[in-house]
Amino acid sequence: MCIICVKPAGVAMPSHKTIKTMFENNPDGAGYMYYMPASHKVIINKGFMDDDRLLKSLDSLAEKLPLKDIPLVMHFRISTSGLSDEGNCHPFPISENDKDLRATYIKTDLGMAHNGVLSDFEPEKGSVLNDTQTFIKECVSLLPGAISGKFDKLINRIIGSSKLAFIDSQGNIKTYGKFLEADGLFYSNTSYLETYFGGWKYTNYDKMYEEYYSYEDDISEAELLLECATVGEKIVVDNIDVFEALTDMLVIYEPEDGLTFYSDNRPVNLEVNSKYKSIGVNNWNQIVTVDWAEQSFTTIAIGDISYSEDRPSVIQ
Repeated sequence: MCIICVKPAGVAMPSHKTIKTMFENNPDGAGYMYYMPASHKVIINKGFMDDDRLLKSLDSLAEKLPLKDIPLVMHFRISTSGLSDEGNCHPFPISENDKDLRATYIKTDLGMAHNGVLSDFEPEKGSVLNDTQTFIKECVSLLPGAISGKFDKLINRIIGSSKLAFIDSQGNIKTYGKFLEADGLFYSNTSYLETYFGGWKYTNYDKMYEEYYSYEDDISEAELLLECATVGEKIVVDNIDVFEALTDMLVIYEPEDGLTFYSDNRPVNLEVNSKYKSIGVNNWNQIVTVDWAEQSFTTIAIGDISYSEDRPSVIQ
């Protein structure tokens, strides 16, 4: 769990209060990146281990640049792998070089921030780098024109329910995953609010982790409800962490992927007509629609699941 805040050009910065809330709820360090029109570079400035330093840096930047006019992305971290220090704060340049990935100030052509866990790129225990840096080194840096659109399906398959935000050397912002819009800003989850959708208000790091790990029973109960759901049944998950844990158990597809799904060799009618909805398939032969805004799962088919378009015929 971390949070990304995406501020497009023409949108005002979030308030100091919102920035402090994001830091309070994600307290393992912060950073930001922005587009510098004069040099056509992305500037990454990170390693802020308390909110006062971060706010002073942003206020100083606002005296030099009209922040409303430029794209800017902020990231607030909860560490899950690698060192918990200044160098492992996000964002990161797209580079294979460890020194670049850990630099607290760097100019680059493409920068990225990540919210989630990339289990396929989880580093070995004791590693300096975290999963995001490993993902950049071993995957994103090897994709020419990574955010041009031609690798969208590949990236979406790899990241699952994670969220990514990029800024390139032309000032373009590219995001992957579901973001929530508020006042023109885009957030990767609800921890910009003092109270989450689930009703939890976190006031310090220890309390947050104590409550987070107490969710294990809630996750097991919600997973059982979803697994036992009948066709047409909707399961609403109030708690954002439980919801995200359940989405991690699914293979996520978007309606625009153009796949035809079958249940017991019969076509499944997928009426997914909202930008906030995706299709999820789990390993107990169930197809669900995932409503990211409502935080719900609706079972639409149960049976031997397969799909077309030159992909493996059966989901294992």
